[in-house]
Amino acid sequence: MAKSNESFLHAAIGDTANYKGYKGDVGTYILSFSDGTTDIDDLFFEAFVASLDDDSLYNELAILGYMQTVMDKVCWNARKLFTANNKDSDIYGVDPSERVAELVEVKASNKQIPGIIADDYKALLLTQAECLQALGTDLVMDLYYFSPSEPDDITGEWSPRCKCMSFDEALAEMSIIQETLDEKKRTTVKANLLQARAARKAA
Repeated sequence: MAKSNESFLHAAIGDTANYKGYKGDVGTYILSFSDGTTDIDDLFFEAFVASLDDDSLYNELAILGYMQTVMDKVCWNARKLFTANNKDSDIYGVDPSERVAELVEVKASNKQIPGIIADDYKALLLTQAECLQALGTDLVMDLYYFSPSEPDDITGEWSPRCKCMSFDEALAEMSIIQETLDEKKRTTVKANLLQARAARKAA
């Protein structure tokens, strides 16, 4: 049974900490301040305060910026549950939504998901605002429901591909991204199969 915390944040932070590279490293660092029962806002507060030390592995901007990475994953996990809720039981009679609910740590209907996402967003936004205010500077950071970055095909520079301010907008954008990924996968697999068949015939 999924946990009854009614928040996608818990699983999202754990998931992003498993990312390879810089994002995963920052996530692992933030999770190091958790004892397993730490609230999400307290977790970010602890990591944020620690980041102000000169010998900290990551500065305060890295901690605050990581909130967007978490929100992006929140939306992906919510989409996973949203999609599973629309599926029929598989041939073994297992409800797909039950399995996904375990992974994302939320059990909710599709009518409930947007409200949970909104609460998660508000929680992160408030935490980010309080941290920025505590810095006592004019620094402004934006936080969106969904705003993943991608490299420019020409310059290679990373920038947000979208700035979604609702779960509906995020769902539409994620569908486009997933379709692109699926097409790339089909193309790659097909090319590998053709290469393998050609090699077999030439042998």
